[in-house]
Amino acid sequence: WKERGEYYLLNAEGQRRKGCLRLAAKCFDKAGECNKRDHALAYLSFVDIEEQDSAAMKRRTKVGVEELYRLYGITAKLLDAKDVGFLNKAGLCLLQCGEHENTRSARIFELYARLCCANQKSKRDTCNNMGSIHEQQYFSYAAKLFLKSLSDKKISLASRRNLLLGAFRNNLCSGEFEKAAEVIESNLVHLQEVFGEIHSLSTQQRAKHDPLSYFLSKSIDSKEVSSVFKAIEKLAKIACRTFYSRNDLDHLSNAIDAILSQSEKIRVLSSLDTDVDGVIANTPWAIHPAFSKQNQDKSGKVAINKEISNMLLKQLLSNSKAENVGDILEERGLLLEAAEHIEMHR
Repeated sequence: WKERGEYYLLNAEGQRRKGCLRLAAKCFDKAGECNKRDHALAYLSFVDIEEQDSAAMKRRTKVGVEELYRLYGITAKLLDAKDVGFLNKAGLCLLQCGEHENTRSARIFELYARLCCANQKSKRDTCNNMGSIHEQQYFSYAAKLFLKSLSDKKISLASRRNLLLGAFRNNLCSGEFEKAAEVIESNLVHLQEVFGEIHSLSTQQRAKHDPLSYFLSKSIDSKEVSSVFKAIEKLAKIACRTFYSRNDLDHLSNAIDAILSQSEKIRVLSSLDTDVDGVIANTPWAIHPAFSKQNQDKSGKVAINKEISNMLLKQLLSNSKAENVGDILEERGLLLEAAEHIEMHR
């Protein structure tokens, strides 16, 4: 009876879906598999919801308490099955509860798509290809729901950033690279705080079955993904100044690395500390009473300014086409390096 029930459950497709599910539930009941019976019945209830008149669903502005109780119950049963095949159905059922469940539904869809992707890629010879259309659709659906959740005015800034990050991640997984770039371009201010996570998604190597493997297999110069890296670069330039103001050297270094052009790296680094007081704080005459007050105010910047100067020096010396190198080094207070460079290029 158990084998028959699993057979009917496996073949519950198309017009025979409801009939197969009823038979599967009866078989599991006769086999004493109460949990499997309940899971099959929950699936059957989900099919009934799916087949409801779509116009009637649109007219319904609010779900009643009894209906909510039923929907949550079906969702719980579908999740309890711990079956990948039921996971997307649980997400769709939860979505019927109202817009307040958009975020949780999005997470379920993302998990479902990831599990399907891992299962399919384990059967393929190569893992650096795009997932199936089915998987891409669920990643895309998750991204849309994450963005839709932003309409809630009561969510915190941290939650807003996490939703944007979720949308960006799922757009990358679905292959919607233009939309991923748009998420960043439209939310530069909010996404500064999660720049590290965005940079990691676009650079860090992943397991071979990870849905991001296709995106990561593309070179930065690839037309297909260039818009994403340009958007990340724009975010990096803005984030650099924020991280500098906080003396956050680690995140600042990551942001500098995300800037593609070496000349742009030099320009950004040069713009960070052009304050005379900051330069004086690194010189032997900094102890003079005339500068003591400024030094107290700028003391927190001394360490990071030295590191920025070192990064800038490295970029300048490795760029044979860089102009006014001596002047830039002199402005930064690197007088010996400036003199040495001028002497070498006479």
